[in-house]
Amino acid sequence: MALSGGDELKVEDDPSRKHHFVPEFYLKGWNAPNRRLVQYQRVYSGVVNSQYRSPGGTGYKELGYSSLDGSAPSLEKRFFEPVDTAASEALDFLLRAPAPSILPDRLRLAWSKFIMTMIFRHPADLENFRRTIKEDWHNLTPEMRARYELSRTPDQPTSADEFWDSRKDAWSERATFQTYESLVSNQKVITTIKAMKWVSLELRHNYHFVTSDRPVVYTVVLVNPDSYLLMPISPTRLFVAYRHEMTLERLRQLPSWRLARTMNLDVIGQAEQFGYASDREQDELMKEHLGTAKAKTLALYLEERRKIDRTRKGI
Repeated sequence: MALSGGDELKVEDDPSRKHHFVPEFYLKGWNAPNRRLVQYQRVYSGVVNSQYRSPGGTGYKELGYSSLDGSAPSLEKRFFEPVDTAASEALDFLLRAPAPSILPDRLRLAWSKFIMTMIFRHPADLENFRRTIKEDWHNLTPEMRARYELSRTPDQPTSADEFWDSRKDAWSERATFQTYESLVSNQKVITTIKAMKWVSLELRHNYHFVTSDRPVVYTVVLVNPDSYLLMPISPTRLFVAYRHEMTLERLRQLPSWRLARTMNLDVIGQAEQFGYASDREQDELMKEHLGTAKAKTLALYLEERRKIDRTRKGI
């Protein structure tokens, strides 16, 4: 299953196989008059290619949110599609409303859920969890062997290791999806985002935001006074969630050109593979900076914490 920035996978006739990590409804904001946006992709040896794509023809992985062996239900139809449907309505409201603070509560919740998914939605995040779970489940502990001996039925292997080896791949895949879903739907973090102050900043003087497959810029901790969360929602609008008025004041004091460039460098730099723009005015910026300043994602941070905890417990 390969990442796609275009039509080479020939799955357009079966949209159910196209699992978008950059949702189509979100990218539509960058459509040019020809209903295409400019997709930038780093391909090899630092080369960045650009071409026009439709919002539905990029930013997806074929069956990306389906388990490798069918041992876990696919998350696309059951989870991401409902989240995106509700968030699409919230985005329409955000782009029309004079202030996000008047967003109806159900749409505020829908947008908070969507933001949460976008922090963890790239296929690289799912692969990180898959790798971590497999590493966690590599060997049996003495306690696990003892429990097996006590619960083993006559038709099961005498060896706990034999029993484990015959089932651990399916079990680890199922555990991967359970862990991943519990993370992207974490109610505590969603509630935290929903409770932050929200505003939408608009660019002036013909400056434009770009976006990428990592569009959310945020502080790892969201409960501190200086915490914030930023995401471009159109070429001229920036969604801002913040806690302290000083954070908003610093953003508002920036001239439009500096706000656009600073945000664009962050969003482009942390991209995994794809960047997007409404026109080619950012060609030079994209080709120089796409994917060159990847920050430690929250998924990697949690993976490291998990390894530290297991090491401390001697697992």
